[in-house]
Amino acid sequence: MDVSVPPPENPLRYWIVYIIALMASVYLGVHISAITYDLFTGHELGIEPDRALRWVMFALTIFGPAIIAILLIRFVGQSLGTHFGQSHLITYCWTFAVAFVTGPLGLTVAVHYFGAASFQSKPVLQLFSEMLAWGFGPALVCVYISYYLDRQTWRDLPDIDHSYSTLAWRLLNCLGFAIVTVFLLLPPLLSIQAQPDATWDAAKLRFVATGTMFFVAFGMALAAQFALRKGTQTAGPVLAPQVNA
Repeated sequence: MDVSVPPPENPLRYWIVYIIALMASVYLGVHISAITYDLFTGHELGIEPDRALRWVMFALTIFGPAIIAILLIRFVGQSLGTHFGQSHLITYCWTFAVAFVTGPLGLTVAVHYFGAASFQSKPVLQLFSEMLAWGFGPALVCVYISYYLDRQTWRDLPDIDHSYSTLAWRLLNCLGFAIVTVFLLLPPLLSIQAQPDATWDAAKLRFVATGTMFFVAFGMALAAQFALRKGTQTAGPVLAPQVNA
């Protein structure tokens, strides 16, 4: 009788799911948040597709490298036949730490070369230290998607119950995760300052940034909860005892 745990599935094959969910979440989040702010403040509705696409690119630089780095590390560890620490809890600890640093690092490179002039003029190390305040976003998202990814790829963890009876609970789970993520990121979100030549004032910029962060966390949670399916495990041979004639 073989009681060993079967090898997990390749985690890298899910990267496209997360990237598509991230892009859609940012694009919708920017538009919905901006329109909501204009409706409540009585401003004329203004939809700026170019601005939304710019936000998508910056979101990809902070969340994309963190997600890809985590998936690559897990893939390399799996290829070498090692499960870091042999504990899922330890895996989530180093996932949080790696994503907390990798996300702001990607954002630092993006704003240093493509951001406003005030960012480009700062030394890279100083800029990176300022961007670290945003590390909670990719860190929490990577831990969340890693847990539900493990439930799809590691067979020692329970499957996600995709029945209709759990639909409301899973949606509430995603909503709660998004609210907690936004709450932890409130200090950097509320400290955003508008550039002198910006078309949005500081109040609208903070509102849109907060709403977009909520949509990102909620969208990634939805992808983790609903977009993955565990592969079918190959059944082993069934041995029947011989009956003497």
